[in-house]
Amino acid sequence: MKRPYPPRALLPLLAASLLLSAAQTSMAEQAQTSAARIAAATRKVDGNFIRANAAQTKDWPSYG
Repeated sequence: MKRPYPPRALLPLLAASLLLSAAQTSMAEQAQTSAARIAAATRKVDGNFIRANAAQTKDWPSYG
């Protein structure tokens, strides 16, 4: 029985699907890391931080 397509025609499709799934996994990990970084940074901003910053600079941080 003859195949309607040569086996080599599937290689680029297989490679593209593997790359796409790897990229999606990597993006999901970055989003979680990003959320953790944001949470850690906003936890540092409190009243003491704002008063200390006001004494040292004219930059104006606020509560997140």
